[in-house]
Amino acid sequence: MKTTLITGATGFLGRHLLWRLLKDAAPDDRIIALLRANSAEAADRRLIHVLDDPSSGLTPSEKAAAGALRGDVAAEALGAAHALTALQPQVTHIIHCAASVDFTLDLDASRKINVGGTRNMLDFARTAPNLQRFDYIGTAFAAGARSGTIRETGPEFSAGFHNSYERSKAESEVLVRAAAPELPTAIFRPSIIVGDSKTGVTQSFNVLYWPLKVFARRMVLCIPANPDGLIDIVPIDYVRDAIFHIRQSRPADGTIYHITCGPQNVVTVDQMVKIAAREFNVWTPPYVSPGWTYRLLKPLLKLVLRGERRRVLNVGEQYLPYLAHTALFDDSNARAALAGSGIAAPPVERYFSTLVAYCKDSDWGKREPPDPAPPSQGQ
Repeated sequence: MKTTLITGATGFLGRHLLWRLLKDAAPDDRIIALLRANSAEAADRRLIHVLDDPSSGLTPSEKAAAGALRGDVAAEALGAAHALTALQPQVTHIIHCAASVDFTLDLDASRKINVGGTRNMLDFARTAPNLQRFDYIGTAFAAGARSGTIRETGPEFSAGFHNSYERSKAESEVLVRAAAPELPTAIFRPSIIVGDSKTGVTQSFNVLYWPLKVFARRMVLCIPANPDGLIDIVPIDYVRDAIFHIRQSRPADGTIYHITCGPQNVVTVDQMVKIAAREFNVWTPPYVSPGWTYRLLKPLLKLVLRGERRRVLNVGEQYLPYLAHTALFDDSNARAALAGSGIAAPPVERYFSTLVAYCKDSDWGKREPPDPAPPSQGQ
């Protein structure tokens, strides 16, 4: 019998991993989601909400393999000492996906959740005598402010980081790599994740969606970006299927996998802007230097802008580093592991119109689109 403990199952990627676990589960398998909640009943309700999402495509019998465990990765003993003690001998697989993705948190707060949570999960893994895998879900942007080709090797700190999220995720990776000699680990680093490439369905309208939304609504007077900056985006179905194929076909031997679009599919900021302008039928504003805009123009713009445009100015600052990114994520390990599987990151031009259609149909997540289709469940 296989028992998988998964964290972060209510997040965008986490829920897709949970759904796939349930789709692939054998009759005796158990999937336990560690969820923050005020009570066991509240944890159950959170799990039910995720399982009942129309996009899950789960049958009642598939949902029955899931269970909720009230806990907190950032708390001592994961906030569930007694329940976890009973679970220790049963856990065979751990997927640690929980993390704060808030770019604006101060470093101590981000470390408490991301680094502390990873440390606590590793401590628990060391007490699980039948553990076969510990899969850590990181981020390609643990590379921080580095440029050039980023290999699937350990994080480096010399170039610094754009925000506390990047640094805390890099520090978390250091912990996982240090545990590799004693634990069966693997590290997965997705880049910017967007909706399903075949349906456009997404449960999160953050990161790339936010600048696209203000661009589509003609709220952009100028583009504070490097037109030659590199954007690496991947659809959720590729990320999900790639992680699961690698989990099933490769040993947990400490290898790092970039789950990215790869150098062959990366697009520049200017290419993405032109695609978006065509899809949303809007004009392309002029480019300006990101640093110059916010250093010199922001104080002036705050005086003349009001309401939504002022909010756009404030929120947009956190995304500036990703509009001037100059790193290429080498995905040699991932491509080698996926060879012959038929699983590959599609070019953005192939599915971008599908993403846009879903944004329009759902009014950027404000309403349920007509006849929603479940995301593809490729193998």
